[in-house]
Amino acid sequence: SASYYGPVLQAGYEAIKKASPNALVGMFGMWYHNLPHIQDFMTYLYSNGYGKYMDYMNFHYYNDSGDPAVSVGDRPSFDVWWQTMHSIASKYGFASKPIWVTETGWPNQDPQTQNAHLQYIMAQASSSQVVQKVFWFTINYGNQSKNIDPPSGPLPAFHTFQQIVQQKPRWG
Repeated sequence: SASYYGPVLQAGYEAIKKASPNALVGMFGMWYHNLPHIQDFMTYLYSNGYGKYMDYMNFHYYNDSGDPAVSVGDRPSFDVWWQTMHSIASKYGFASKPIWVTETGWPNQDPQTQNAHLQYIMAQASSSQVVQKVFWFTINYGNQSKNIDPPSGPLPAFHTFQQIVQQKPRWG
């Protein structure tokens, strides 16, 4: 509930900034992929004055292994999710508040689809001017299903990710 989280965000932000004024403090990684929940949660934070207690907004983008370009029911596409957060922040005077995607990934049962989804997310984030960072959760995570560099060897998504990092080392 945002009503419980807002005071925690404020207290954490103030404590961190007191100890380290230049540290970046973000909100938690929102993971519940339900558009009405995202809208309600973010609106509550901003409408109740908590927008100033985060240097960046944050979410984890997993969409039940579906296509990140497509919304399904209340499950938002990648673009709808970040645009919703940005729109709400803008409405309350925080249009320049950046967004970080601190976890994302897709199962590697179909390496070409996994690679296409990685390319889509990175391209959309890069062109958004709002999404500043994307953290691919499973770069080298053993036999975990979303791994892009499993013990059997790197998948196409790993090579794509390497190229993106080489082209924009300070972005991704």
